[in-house]
Amino acid sequence: MCNVPRKDYPVLSNTGISDTIPNWFWKLSSHIFFVDLSHNQIRGSFPGLSRIQADSAAIYLGHNRLTGLLPHFTSGVVELDLSNYLFSGSITHFLCDQFSEPNILEYLDLSNNLLSLQIPDCWMNWQPLNVLNLGYNNLSGNLPKSLGSLTELQSLHLRNNRLTGELPSSLQNCTELLFINIGQNEFFGPFT
Repeated sequence: MCNVPRKDYPVLSNTGISDTIPNWFWKLSSHIFFVDLSHNQIRGSFPGLSRIQADSAAIYLGHNRLTGLLPHFTSGVVELDLSNYLFSGSITHFLCDQFSEPNILEYLDLSNNLLSLQIPDCWMNWQPLNVLNLGYNNLSGNLPKSLGSLTELQSLHLRNNRLTGELPSSLQNCTELLFINIGQNEFFGPFT
């Protein structure tokens, strides 16, 4: 996926916004299909994306100054960029909470945050995912076997974490995988 402005949707990236996101902004959710607020100075805690009801929404909020835990979002989001923040803590609540409808997320970028603890073993809920970027965080432990459930995955970025152990053999199921970056971790064992 790429960050390309779509016709008839406002792009507010690189506009010098240096405030919090007002709650009223997300009340427009039934009309939002594309949001690009990236590369600003938006600060504060994140109000969440659970109010967005549009199908196939693309949301780019990377490169801002939001803090706290990762927000919940709805199953109607297809692209989500929350990179280069100060989000911290576990990603289990973000990834493993069940949606009431099937998840359609294809692009997820959570890189360059302060995320920690283990990568949870619930990837069977994310089968449409094409791009997964969890690089440059503080994630640790072994990779979960359920990563092999991502049969549509084309690009996997895990660089510069504290991951360890052997790569799960279930990754062989990711037959569409074209790019993998697992450098600057502590993996060991054969790569089969």
